[in-house]
Order: sequence, then structure tokens, then C-alpha cells
Amino acid sequence: MSELLSSVVGGGGGLPQLAPDLNWPANLHTTKGYVRVTGIPINYSTFSPLITLTGKFYLSYMALDDMVSLMNYDLRLTVDDEVKWDSTFTAATVGTPLLGAFTRSSNPINSTSDVGFIVKKNMLLELKSGGGGAVSATLEYIAKPIL
Repeated sequence: MSELLSSVVGGGGGLPQLAPDLNWPANLHTTKGYVRVTGIPINYSTFSPLITLTGKFYLSYMALDDMVSLMNYDLRLTVDDEVKWDSTFTAATVGTPLLGAFTRSSNPINSTSDVGFIVKKNMLLELKSGGGGAVSATLEYIAKPIL
């Protein structure tokens, strides 16, 4: 079962301990502080996986970008084998934030939210387009291993 960080902090628990990550931040794909995966093909009739994580993570940021503006999409997030989100939304014209918030700039990410998920064993984020034809999306995320 996943937990929101705000409920962990507010509920008397402590912050999750980060696991050693000797490649951080060199393993990032950009200098903005998050991983950016571009050109993910999105299906019309079936869900397409955007990201799959296995293990224990603190997920503090996710956003979609480079989508067809104003098109409807179905989004499903499964955390620790439990569906958390299963909804239809309309893509924004400039990025669609999913979790956490930030200010885009040439500097590292400037977080404006402390909400995040603790993933205890696995996570799957899936997307399905609401229109025909070939479409793709970009996913941005921050997922840090925890103990």
C-alpha cells in the first residue's frame, strides 16, 4: 500500500530514508533535476505503459508533455498492486502536471509542492489516447530509491 508523504509526516512517522545512489545526480537525463523520457508511443484502444518501477521509491514529481493539446486521454496509476488513479483528462497546451509541482527554468527543478508517493514494491503508470492515429507523449519524473 502506498502512502502520501504528507500523511507520513503529518501522521507522526518520519521521512523515508534515501537509499545510497552513487550515480545521483549524474544519472539524470537533463540538468533540470528530473528524468525526461520522450517519444513514448500511445495506443488508442489499449493502455500503453509510460513507466514501470520495481522496488522501494519516493516519487516526488511526474508530468506529461508533448501531447496533442485538448485531446482526451485515459490515465491509470497502479502503486503496490492497487489502482490509485483511473481517470480521463484533457491534455493541457503546455505540459500536464500529475504529481508535485515545479517552475520550469534552465536551473534545476524548483519544487512548489511536498506531496509525493512512497512506492513499497512496484508502480505502473499507463496512458491511452482518446483519438485515433499515432500519438506520443513525454514523461518527466523524479523517483529516488529509499530503504
